[in-house]
Amino acid sequence: MKIKRASIFTTLLVWIGMLGFMLLMRRILVSYHLNTNLQNVLEDGLSLLVLAGLLQFWLDTPLFWRPRISFPRQLRVSLLPLFYLAFLALAVSLRGPLSLQHTLTGLAVAPVVALFEETLIRGYVLESFLRLSKSGNVLPAVFWSSLLFGLSHLMNLARQDLPTTLYQVGFTFALGALYAAIYLRTGSLWWPIVLHFANDFIVIAGTGSVVQAAPNLFTISFSTIEFLTELATVFWLLRPNQRKSIATHFQL
Repeated sequence: MKIKRASIFTTLLVWIGMLGFMLLMRRILVSYHLNTNLQNVLEDGLSLLVLAGLLQFWLDTPLFWRPRISFPRQLRVSLLPLFYLAFLALAVSLRGPLSLQHTLTGLAVAPVVALFEETLIRGYVLESFLRLSKSGNVLPAVFWSSLLFGLSHLMNLARQDLPTTLYQVGFTFALGALYAAIYLRTGSLWWPIVLHFANDFIVIAGTGSVVQAAPNLFTISFSTIEFLTELATVFWLLRPNQRKSIATHFQL
């Protein structure tokens, strides 16, 4: 099957358009005085429906769901974020028993956010940038799609101060690059969706909100180590001897 290429203009137009739609939904929902978590469910849920329609009827972009490697290999590829999630869950558990309300909130918010953001960024934007690469090097596509993923979080300036938001942009860039590398190595969009869901669920179950807390010295230090480790893992996962099989699977 021949997959058509999207232009950079079309890709950026879709990305900006989806952010604009979310901002419009947020403006409308704020007028109803809904809490932040319910706003997120409605914003991302409606945006996901719009995106699904665009993918089906205009963009004609395939989404890859079936893994291309065995399950044990998928686990090895995803080892770093799985370790990070275990550490995060431990840190949350040490704070005391989880609130039932926070847990239910996480189960409502996290899957919708993960489905929308991963379908948009890894499913569409990364896919589009991959098809613009003529050298077979997937790293530029991973970089640019992850940069857009990080910049998308500038929308949170309405709820957070600038230093906190810039901190969030930085670590979501690195995390997005890692999710992209895992997607390319496993061949399945389910992996970044599940990892994204688990990350957001643990945070919401522990804090009750997806709004980023102001960073302190400890979180900045830890995030710096995490940032560098994630980028090093991206280069390892996408080393040159892996790119041919990636190109074959994604029909590049």
